[in-house]
Amino acid sequence: MGITEKQSNQSKALEMVKSNKAVSERAENYVTAAKRNIQRDVIDVIVSKIETMEDELFELTNFDLETDMNQGRVQMTKDAVEARFKKIIDNEFKLKLVRLELTSKEESFSKYFGNAE
Repeated sequence: MGITEKQSNQSKALEMVKSNKAVSERAENYVTAAKRNIQRDVIDVIVSKIETMEDELFELTNFDLETDMNQGRVQMTKDAVEARFKKIIDNEFKLKLVRLELTSKEESFSKYFGNAE
């Protein structure tokens, strides 16, 4: 590496250190990253949780009262049916709360960042 190339690199480094990004440039970069990360870490996590809860609720509402030992199905007892309904009711309540949480957080997200994408 020749002296002029070395000086040129030092000058470039010095120039970069001396230059200051405008506040608007940094703000745009920060907000873009924050929006993307909050969408992923907050909104998308809740949406995924809702989907999982809906799948579980769907499975819980599938009652099979027939017995078929060849297929490994055993008739549900009255207590098992009652327990399942209790779980369905509990899960529906939790699902409503999570949907409310999503709505509230999406409103706040939209307030600060625009529409969720």
